[in-house]
Amino acid sequence: MKTLASPFVSLRGGAIADITNLGVRTFASPAVGLDIARFSLKVGYEYQLGFWGYLDGKHMHNVKLGAAYTF
Repeated sequence: MKTLASPFVSLRGGAIADITNLGVRTFASPAVGLDIARFSLKVGYEYQLGFWGYLDGKHMHNVKLGAAYTF
């Protein structure tokens, strides 16, 4: 796009295995952001649910903020 600012939406998801044998969890992480020239700003939320081992049944909620510069 030939505009100065471009909004975007992203969604990541998957599974995480802890190498210290604490367990396995799944996650979903939606986010919204804005690309301004070569800078990018993003705010998102991450939800994790443990389903095996030590993390079984544990829910984790995280708010994420991000900033990046592309060169």
